[in-house]
Amino acid sequence: MANPCAFILVRFADDPSTPLSVNEAKTLFTVQGRGRMYLVDYFDEITHGRIDMSGNAVFGWYDLGWTRQDYLDQRARTGDRTVLVAEASRVARANGAPVDSFAATIVVSNGPGPAADFYGGYWSGQGHVQTTADQGPGNVGRESKVSPAALCQEIVHALGVPQHARRTGTDIDYQDPFDVMSLWTTGTSAPHPENPDYVIGPGINAAFLDRCGWLDQSRGVTITGSGSYQLRPLHRRDLPGNLFARFGDQYIEYRPKLRWDAGQGESVVLVHHRANFTSYLDEVRVPEAPPRDPPFQIFGLPAHIWVSSIDDDALTATVEVRMPRQEPVAGPAVSLFGTDAGGGGLVLIGGKLHRIPPRSPSYALLERVVALEEAFIIGVTPALQLQVQQLILAELAATVTEQLDETKVPSSEHSAER
Repeated sequence: MANPCAFILVRFADDPSTPLSVNEAKTLFTVQGRGRMYLVDYFDEITHGRIDMSGNAVFGWYDLGWTRQDYLDQRARTGDRTVLVAEASRVARANGAPVDSFAATIVVSNGPGPAADFYGGYWSGQGHVQTTADQGPGNVGRESKVSPAALCQEIVHALGVPQHARRTGTDIDYQDPFDVMSLWTTGTSAPHPENPDYVIGPGINAAFLDRCGWLDQSRGVTITGSGSYQLRPLHRRDLPGNLFARFGDQYIEYRPKLRWDAGQGESVVLVHHRANFTSYLDEVRVPEAPPRDPPFQIFGLPAHIWVSSIDDDALTATVEVRMPRQEPVAGPAVSLFGTDAGGGGLVLIGGKLHRIPPRSPSYALLERVVALEEAFIIGVTPALQLQVQQLILAELAATVTEQLDETKVPSSEHSAER
């Protein structure tokens, strides 16, 4: 979908400097920089092509007519953080710029950002971002505030996504080092390959992309049983193959230490899940030996999942899945007289022990009743628990229907014919 942004360059009255040339701004923000790992490329690659910023435009430099103190006074008087965006947009309109036709407005001021602004220059909300062309402390030393890294996070907010990425076990924001939506405290950026004054990355995880509606569902695989599952890098939709895998409500993705993710320590496979309109990092996986003696769970869930290999040269990661049992035999209806399901068994009901004869139809019913009870207490996610319960109930209904059919008495008409 087209989400073009208007970038308005403005100068304060007490600072005539233009630290960023218009040509450089166009390289950073528009299709002029396509293929060089700037903002347009980031959104095209990271969002699986869902966010198209090829229509971005740069306007300015414009003289605001405000000093920095004027801006701070306006903020204090109105209590509105967006006054700079409103004034810059007014000035741009007065100069003939069609800024109202864009999905979001990004205002870039010159010089150091006012200390009242987040990180000395940043502020974003629905439909707007406020930043500065100044350089300041960041994830990679001193970096420009118009770098693709931090600016991309703010633009995600401007596109209507206020959340940040988290880690399982806490509802504190900014806890996923592999996601740009945690950039300010734990996100891992890297120097831009052309200009170290700018920083890039990291990407956005599959669960968060899905939360935004930007995940290409056709490029994923659902884990349904034991076997090997090969993954391509999540952000390389130009390559054939699966970009992510789903197991229950978990998203599994391969993130090589390349391109937008060059700042992370090593190539990894990540596991996330969605909750509270955001993503939670569950696990960070590297190649490992298969686990020993996997526990038997309901229908083999949760299965053992491990990474058998990561090949950054071939851009593949192989995930192995072991589901040791497809259907459990558990609870009181365990056979004591034979090794197969038709061998009979014992069941304790109301303090009284009952024998289930060999090949009794009650045995199949009891197995599913026990499995249903296990599904209510087993430690799996609610969504996956519900799926298991529905499957067991469907099997139980089918078993009852089958046994009911077998007990039907022939009609009198058919009896008469015989």
